[in-house]
Amino acid sequence: MGVLVNAPNEQTISVTDPTSKKVDTMHIASRTTKYIGGKFNIVSVPESTYKNAATHIQTSDQTSIVAQYGLNGISGTYTAFPVTAWGKEYYACSVAEGMNQDYYLYPLIYSVPMITIIAARNGTHVTITPTVRTAREHAASVPFTITLNAGDVYNITTAGDPQATNRKEDPCLADLTGSHIVSDYPVGVIMSQSHTTWPCGYNECGDYGVEWLPPVSNWDSLYVVTPSVQRLND
Repeated sequence: MGVLVNAPNEQTISVTDPTSKKVDTMHIASRTTKYIGGKFNIVSVPESTYKNAATHIQTSDQTSIVAQYGLNGISGTYTAFPVTAWGKEYYACSVAEGMNQDYYLYPLIYSVPMITIIAARNGTHVTITPTVRTAREHAASVPFTITLNAGDVYNITTAGDPQATNRKEDPCLADLTGSHIVSDYPVGVIMSQSHTTWPCGYNECGDYGVEWLPPVSNWDSLYVVTPSVQRLND
């Protein structure tokens, strides 16, 4: 796990390690990109609050940050949203739970969607209304509330998660899309899927999918989408 910091101007970067709390300050030249690794937690236990587990990055001027998880095989990237772009209401958009078996290239991989919530302020109350039963037995369409402090991280997955209280797989149907998240202070929300395949049930190949969600306050009515490169043999 690492990040790429893209700097249009010369500046300094301060990175607070979530485990040691050590603050490393480094310099970045104008119009360059700097890779930072080895200072990030990977947390995957569902519906547990990881206290102050988020890495804090502060720059002296405007930057963009791209996070990278994994280097080969199952890997993915996302563009991190600055705290000023966080919001207080979200709707999840995900890929449904996969088959969770017979991935002959990656026998230890499972396929479940995950919502990750990060707080920036102490005493943040977050109410989550999932669309399906979660790994810790929260029922579909029934809201529950958690309290997070600055830097805390909270994950939500479906009941197909191997670490679920009573694991029950629901391939291609268990989907967190539409889950509603509301908080009294702004939070960051990341949506991911541990092993996406298309169509669902096609187990020969897949990949980790992850993206930062925009809050409802950032939604609008006009977008530009660029064409993608066609895959060979499609």
